[in-house]
Amino acid sequence: MSNNLPSTVLSFDVGSTVLKAGLFDRSSGALLGVESTRLTTATDATGKREQSPHEIIHGLSSVIEAFKQTHSGAFARLGGVAVAGQGGSACLVHRTTGEAFTPLYVWNDARTFPRHETVCQLMPVSFWRSFTWRDEPGVGLARVAWLRNQYPQHFNCDTILAGAADFVFFHLTGVWRQDACHALQNGCYDVTRDQLSALGPALINETLERYPALRRGHELATTVEGSAALGIPAGIPVAGPYMDHEAAYLAAAASSNTPLLASLGTAWVGTFSTATAVPDGSPFQLVMGNPASAGHLVIQPLLTGNVSWDWALTTFLDPEIATAIAAADALFAAKPFPNPGQVILPWLNRPNLMQRDLLGGGVYFGISPATDKGEIVRTLAFSLVAEFRRVFEQVTTNGAAKSLLLFGGTSRSLHFQQLMAASFPEVPVLCVTEADTLGLRGAMTAFGSQLAAVAVRQVPAPDKTFRDAMASRQMLYQQVYNTLGHLEPVGKAYTL
Repeated sequence: MSNNLPSTVLSFDVGSTVLKAGLFDRSSGALLGVESTRLTTATDATGKREQSPHEIIHGLSSVIEAFKQTHSGAFARLGGVAVAGQGGSACLVHRTTGEAFTPLYVWNDARTFPRHETVCQLMPVSFWRSFTWRDEPGVGLARVAWLRNQYPQHFNCDTILAGAADFVFFHLTGVWRQDACHALQNGCYDVTRDQLSALGPALINETLERYPALRRGHELATTVEGSAALGIPAGIPVAGPYMDHEAAYLAAAASSNTPLLASLGTAWVGTFSTATAVPDGSPFQLVMGNPASAGHLVIQPLLTGNVSWDWALTTFLDPEIATAIAAADALFAAKPFPNPGQVILPWLNRPNLMQRDLLGGGVYFGISPATDKGEIVRTLAFSLVAEFRRVFEQVTTNGAAKSLLLFGGTSRSLHFQQLMAASFPEVPVLCVTEADTLGLRGAMTAFGSQLAAVAVRQVPAPDKTFRDAMASRQMLYQQVYNTLGHLEPVGKAYTL
């Protein structure tokens, strides 16, 4: 990368709810401004979660135009663009024009879960672990089979399967490219060889031609003439695409000591690096080559997240999410924990534990006539953190991670910060002091390490009474999991 480039970099993060963009000073790493637009997600009781590719492109244009209005001088010095986005999403797109023929199916669209169970059974667990390092393929493999059934007319040599970040990257550069973790989620990545694999697609009668090429390291492309329609001139270097958790980890690694990155967003996800990764860990892990150093990056999704938390907020406190969050803060200030004996296994967006063809794997243990709405909210808040501790306990106690860095929507809650600090006493628990820009910053790594680092602060350790209350309830949570967890095998904790 030439040192003669102009002084600003524009970074995009195409999330599952918001398209966010940040404009940064390339020499200092200073954040000059953030613009965002909310992405509409169509949902229904079947587990549907769809977005409009056209809305994504419109959102891209709108945030670029906003920067031109608010930071015209800095935007005129634009010398780089970076792209990150949600992994595991998919739509069928014309490979030459970029025209989308289908909605964008968000990674947590649950309609393919029944078909996913069928795809998993096509081969034994040993087959999947041999190249995916997990007990099953990514759900995206079943989604491709499902899409073929929905849109047979579009399964021809003219179409390619694009994720949200791939889609944006192509419209900027004219190049189809995907990151390794996104490819793993869509069933076409060989972790051992760090390359695309035809093994998974062949099982559903697909070939690798349906998928974008694999991004290598921090390679760059350049904007093309067509990008001018979006408001960016041709010839600007573009980094990416990065999966959002991969990009966020690059920023976390530049900001803290050997972190376990806790993303408390739509899904709760823990991300950490290991130099000795082997094909064990957990049934549900996502493993790829480490973009920050040697070894591997482990991206471990939980079976829960803010899909469950937002349900509790809007169902039991207030339909308006901002009002509900304020009500939750008051609830926790009055009484931080539920009464003893209550636990929720918060797997609301998973298959039913007893009837796998139905949605809803959540379980409430210890409910009584004294349980009111506030108790349900407190119980779920505690249980979400207890689930995170259950899955990642060995990562911090065995020294694989030496810090815990919180980011994402729920990380802004002081109560959740306290719960995390009480649940992980063996490491410093940190949170970012800048607005949620980790994904934006990490995606710019190719343009300089100073762009990736973000300021953090340590969460104060809760008092002994708070820690003891958390520990005793954590023990009950583990007991409930030990009783019921075998019904959801992919929920096993990460084991070193």
